[in-house]
Amino acid sequence: MKSVLQAPVAAVLDSMPADILNDEPRIFKQEDFVTSLINTLELQPKQRVLELNFGNEPLITNFFEKENIFYFGLETSENLVVNASEKFALPIKKRKALFDYVEEIEEIPYVSNFFHRIVSLQPTVSLFTFPTFLKNAYKKLVENGTMVLQFAKTTYDDTLQIMETVQNSNFAISDVQFISVETNGEFEDSIVYTLKKPIKIVKKEPKVIIIPKSIFSY
Repeated sequence: MKSVLQAPVAAVLDSMPADILNDEPRIFKQEDFVTSLINTLELQPKQRVLELNFGNEPLITNFFEKENIFYFGLETSENLVVNASEKFALPIKKRKALFDYVEEIEEIPYVSNFFHRIVSLQPTVSLFTFPTFLKNAYKKLVENGTMVLQFAKTTYDDTLQIMETVQNSNFAISDVQFISVETNGEFEDSIVYTLKKPIKIVKKEPKVIIIPKSIFSY
């Protein structure tokens, strides 16, 4: 099923950040946005998923309803880590989930090329640390892996700066949407990116075969 978050690739590539911000946002109810997000990730069994800043409602429940995956959650609040660890004690016991605390979300204390999917909805990063956040997320993602990134639309200049930082990163942009999500009758505007880590193409050098002169001797 095609995600409603997905737009024609040509439209994405032809649009500058400023053009998107001038469009009318697409309206979503919270539950529809989450469903679309899960569809966008195209999860496969046994994949490792990292959620950065999982907040009060980690996406782990939605992930396990779809596929048998391994969930990792990072948060900058120790209370949120404790609450999530208690609530999801069973999948933690089964070694299907892990919640951990970090002082700064851009740290991402895992080895490179480890996660198949990364999700970050409203990450707690500043404009100054956002490039580092993207760089580290890129490192932790496997080749051809997907990252879904959502951040709130604040001032025009700040939002434009964030979007330009994404465009100048190593990620390939599969999709970008200006949306508005309704929660309890209130709407919040945000930008949602679907990013891919490109597969490295290794150029093979042509083999040079040295033929001894003796082969041509008679």
